[in-house]
Amino acid sequence: MALEVQALSQLSQVSPEDWEAVAPRDNPFLEYHFLNGLEVAGCVGTPQSGWIPRHIVVKNEGQLVGALPLYEKYDSYGEYIFDWSWARAATQAGINYYPKLVSAVPFTPAGGPRLLVAPDENQTHIQSALLSGLAAVYEQTDASSIHILFHQEDEQGAFQKVGLAPRLSHQFHWLRRAGWNSFDDYLGSMRSNKRKQIRKERKQAQGHGLNLQMLPGAELNNEQWQALYQFYRRTCHFKGAIPYLNEDFFQYIRKHMAHAVMASIAMRDETTVAGSLFFRGGENLFGRYWGCLEDYKQLHFELCYYLPIEWSFQNGVTRIEAGAQGQHKIARGFDASYCHSSHHMKHGGFWEAIQRFLKDEAEGVQQEVAYYRSHSSFKE
Repeated sequence: MALEVQALSQLSQVSPEDWEAVAPRDNPFLEYHFLNGLEVAGCVGTPQSGWIPRHIVVKNEGQLVGALPLYEKYDSYGEYIFDWSWARAATQAGINYYPKLVSAVPFTPAGGPRLLVAPDENQTHIQSALLSGLAAVYEQTDASSIHILFHQEDEQGAFQKVGLAPRLSHQFHWLRRAGWNSFDDYLGSMRSNKRKQIRKERKQAQGHGLNLQMLPGAELNNEQWQALYQFYRRTCHFKGAIPYLNEDFFQYIRKHMAHAVMASIAMRDETTVAGSLFFRGGENLFGRYWGCLEDYKQLHFELCYYLPIEWSFQNGVTRIEAGAQGQHKIARGFDASYCHSSHHMKHGGFWEAIQRFLKDEAEGVQQEVAYYRSHSSFKE
């Protein structure tokens, strides 16, 4: 079949219906409106943002059959697979590191497919076309490198086949185990000291006289949506982080993606005093953007972990990703899980050095994950 490969300067060059035909059903961050919302709100797509869309799409007789989210990047902010040391080394060697090409969901350290293919199409054929489109953009731009971030493990072979090298990292994920049908089952499988710790923390969090609940996006009122945005800004401020997202993006998500939103909310009378925003896709729940107006002991753990886990048992969720980093998640029943990325550099000598680094780094990550897993909170 004759395929047409294009690079888009903005996602709105295709329709939501066409994009959703290739997007996975279990990953809200790859939905049209999440990615388009970032562009419409100006979080990406402007020179100031550092993210310039270069999305690759494949069409068959005018019908979209494949897509690769792609950005031309002028910094390394908002990626969460860190390459600042690579950029410094390149600069010291007189090599221009930026721009570079990045396939990822901006500001979102969540795994998922990057080679999006319509279900009834020849996956190998469409993937090959997408990678040809990526190679064309790589050749036609001044990009120093390609970085495919947080892709699925089963995509690694396709990337290696065209010369990209794998990079290993890890996060802490909650995975529902066989035999767990309730929060009590989850607690019962833990070591005694961890089980007692969680019960103590929940008792403290629930003892502040607050109304704690999980609410779907469609049931959040104006005050609660505004509070979630303010919590995000407040947390960024106190952590010294960059607030990549703006109020327009939150409003866009409310209008177009409320079906994928859950929020853990703490209310005192009519005031939202703390909360965390979640996105759901199929059996997956992704936690984001915790914040509060004042410090309530253990409330963070209740709203970010325990209440969502309890809700997950009642609503068919089997996996929770709660963002990057956080060894404290081990004590809450999260286990170390591998994350996969793939990379390539144009500069031959620099690329050889990076490949050696990646092999050494992978050995260290494997040792680290083995150590964390040996300190699991569960009895076995």
